[in-house]
Amino acid sequence: MEYLNKLTDYISNLDETRRSFHRQVNSITAYQELSSDIKVVQELSNGTDGTLVGGVALTPGSYRDGPLYTEEVLKQDASKLIGKKIYFDYATNGAKHNINESNEVGKVTEAVYDETAGGIVWKGILTAKKVSEKIFSKIINAVSVGIGASVSVINGVKTATEVYFNELSLVMSGQDRNASVQPL
Repeated sequence: MEYLNKLTDYISNLDETRRSFHRQVNSITAYQELSSDIKVVQELSNGTDGTLVGGVALTPGSYRDGPLYTEEVLKQDASKLIGKKIYFDYATNGAKHNINESNEVGKVTEAVYDETAGGIVWKGILTAKKVSEKIFSKIINAVSVGIGASVSVINGVKTATEVYFNELSLVMSGQDRNASVQPL
């Protein structure tokens, strides 16, 4: 009887492992399909072509062993995100952003620190229809900023004193769990 119970537990664990594996494969397949369909548009036509999206780009905190980004520095430098390119980033598991011209999908048009949202709120225009569809269907709902900073040690803590934005990437999961994208 004990053998039968152990066998039943083992089979149950195999079933859960199989379901988890299939969820991961389906997610990767959807991302690969999407990345192969991206159409790059080099120029945005005065903001009239494309889909308007927005969300939270970055909230105060420290990410991936980087410096502390304070509310003060994010308020000071939020507008530096305006005009930066938006990329569809299919890198996963916290890998470095995968950015190049082939996955450029839009441009940030507005960025300001919003105390109610608790971070930098942004708006942008996407020019890749398939990417827009994935945002509407909530397959893509997160962003990650490519960021650099001038850093000082304040009270023993490595702290950003000035922030430089390189880009904004649409991702499945970013370091800042509050960073988001949604259709507007």
